[in-house]
Order: sequence, then C-alpha cells, then structure tokens
Amino acid sequence: MNKYLKVFILIILTLFLIVVSAPFFGWFHNRFIERVSGSWIGTEDSWIFIIGLFYGYAFFISFVLMVFVNKKIKYYLFLFFIISLMFFMQFDKYAFLFLLVGLTGLLLGELILFSYKKLRKQTS
Repeated sequence: MNKYLKVFILIILTLFLIVVSAPFFGWFHNRFIERVSGSWIGTEDSWIFIIGLFYGYAFFISFVLMVFVNKKIKYYLFLFFIISLMFFMQFDKYAFLFLLVGLTGLLLGELILFSYKKLRKQTS
C-alpha cells in the first residue's frame, strides 16, 4: 500500500475516533469534574460534545503518535503536541486534565508496543 495512503487512512481514522469518543469524554467531564450548562452554544449535549472533542484530541493524538509513528521523530512530535496543549491550558481551570488524558494515551500506546514486542519475541 502506498505510504501516503496509509498516512491518510490513519489521519481519517484518528479524526473518526476523536469525534466518536467525544460524547463519552464530555459525559465523563460533566459527571465527575464539572457540571456544564448549555450557555450560549446551545443545549447541554452540544456543550458536552465540544468539551469531549478536546479530551478526545488529547488522548488519541498522543496514542496514535506513540503507536504508529517512527521512533526517531515520535518524541519530538509528542513534545510539539504537549506545547500545543499548553496553549489551551491557559484558558481552562481544569487544563491539567488534558495533560493527564494525553499522558494516559501515551502510556497505553507504550503498553501496547511493549506487549507487541514481547509477543513477537515469544513466537520467534
């Protein structure tokens, strides 16, 4: 398969996962962290979806970077991702949670890579 086609499919898959998981992350934020109201955006459900998009972005971008990106540039891209999260952190009182969710995605990606390497060594 063409290298660019793989990257394109990975980007589309990541965006799909972010959008699909946004209601869950928003529900989690609404239930356990802070109760949200509709305010000027619309209903409470649309506000929950928008909050969930940021959490989904933090989780899936760090997860995909850890699992699928070449090891040489993986950590540089993750540092760039953390710097971009710092920009959003200025405006939110619960901003450290975005960093926590991103680190959770990072650790889950590392765990998957570690398990994959162990299983690969056992079959050889």
